[in-house]
Amino acid sequence: VIMLRSNQSFLMDDMSWTCGSPDYKYRISDVTKAGHSLELIEPLIKFQIGLKKLNLHEEEHVLLMAICIVSPDRPGVQDAALVEAIQDRLSNTLQTYIRCRHPPPGSHLLYAKMIQKLADLRSLNEE
Repeated sequence: VIMLRSNQSFLMDDMSWTCGSPDYKYRISDVTKAGHSLELIEPLIKFQIGLKKLNLHEEEHVLLMAICIVSPDRPGVQDAALVEAIQDRLSNTLQTYIRCRHPPPGSHLLYAKMIQKLADLRSLNEE
């Protein structure tokens, strides 16, 4: 969820994240100074760029985060069927929002691209 949320403040022009205001930025160089290797950071930046290129509205970011959080295969879930039903409602809401707010042809593959980003995120978490 942090990766999804941080995308709203990610700036592709200088590969940084704004922290509260445009005057305060967290750059890739700051991440490496903190001791993280570029090999670790590169897939994360690639994810941020790909998600940013989708030009999501704030509402789409929020729904995508909710779909990520409300996942029936998370550890400790006691009623997977209920959680899956809630996730389905969130997915349907996102699809409806996309159809209403994005004119064709842009809306045609947007939902699929967003869900692919969730799959990409899971892959990053497993690495």
